[in-house]
Amino acid sequence: MAGQLIVLGLTHFGTLPKRRIKAGRPQSPLLWEREAIEVFASRHQAVSYRHWRREGITQADFRIDFARAFEEATAQATIIHFHLDGLDVRRAWTSGQHHCLDPRGSYTGWELVQTLTRIELNRKAVFWQNSQQVPLQRIQARTGAFP
Repeated sequence: MAGQLIVLGLTHFGTLPKRRIKAGRPQSPLLWEREAIEVFASRHQAVSYRHWRREGITQADFRIDFARAFEEATAQATIIHFHLDGLDVRRAWTSGQHHCLDPRGSYTGWELVQTLTRIELNRKAVFWQNSQQVPLQRIQARTGAFP
């Protein structure tokens, strides 16, 4: 599917930990829209990891093989919106380099490392903090790993 917009970043920063809400009628599906990542995705008309498979962006199920789902989604994406709110990019950079995608932990640091170090991804990336775009070079400098 061409022309996909996806989002990466922290799932819960600034939102209540309530994971699901009913939308509309009683038979409506459960939604994840209260999560920060879903609000951010909606603002950018993009798709979060929770919906990549449903939208046909990936064949892999993120709950089983996040790395494969990430690879498929980022390959399909024309723009990767990266939500930085609540993220300490220096710590995320450090932990993301050593993170083995432990299902009990956050994948955001790993996503950040992948996005910053792979030219095919950072060319597509648009970084956002406090609803403002942040230049790639500033993010690279803030990690402490790039000049």
